[in-house]
Amino acid sequence: MDVSDHASVEAAFADMPALDVVVNNAGVSHEGPTENIAEDEWDRVVDTNLKGVWAVSKFAIQQWKRDERPGSLVNNSSILGLRVGGRVAAYTASKARLFSSPNPWPGLRSPQYSLQCHLPGLCGNRYQSGFLTARWLKKCSSAFLIVGWVISTSWLARCCCWLPTHRPSYMSGAIIAVDGGHLCNTL
Repeated sequence: MDVSDHASVEAAFADMPALDVVVNNAGVSHEGPTENIAEDEWDRVVDTNLKGVWAVSKFAIQQWKRDERPGSLVNNSSILGLRVGGRVAAYTASKARLFSSPNPWPGLRSPQYSLQCHLPGLCGNRYQSGFLTARWLKKCSSAFLIVGWVISTSWLARCCCWLPTHRPSYMSGAIIAVDGGHLCNTL
C-alpha cells in the first residue's frame, strides 16, 4: 500500500482482515534549506507523513465502526515536531501536525477507541544511519541524551506494542516522547 495515495489505501482496506491496532509508521523526509525545497518534494513528504496517516486512520475507523469493534491507533511522529529540525522543514512540519491535535476524529472520543502519539528521538535505524554518522551519534548521545545512548528500533517497537495494550483504559490522546531525555536537554 502506498499511504500517500488515497485510492491505494482504500483498496488495501477493502481486503484487510479485522484489525485491533493500527500503527501509522510511514515517514519520508527531504534534506535541504527550506527555501530550496521544490513543491513536489514538499508534497511528497507531507502526502506520506500526514495525508497517509489520515487515509489509513480513516479506513481503520470505518472498519471498526462498521464491524462494531474497538480499535486503537498509534501515530508515530517525531521529537523534531517539537524541535528545530534544520534542513528538514517539510518533515518537521508534517510530524508536528500529528500531535498538535492528538485526536482530530470526534468519533474516536469513546471508551471503545484510543489514539496515542509516539514521538521517537534519535534512533539507530537504516533511515537515520543514511545521514547520521556513528561518530556524530556517539557525540549526540553523550551531549543531548540524558540516558547516554541512542534508542534501537526494537525498543521503539516495544513502546508501540505497549501503547494499545491499555485500550480501552483511561489513556487516550496521549503524546509520549521516547527520546532518551532529549527533550529535557538543550540542543
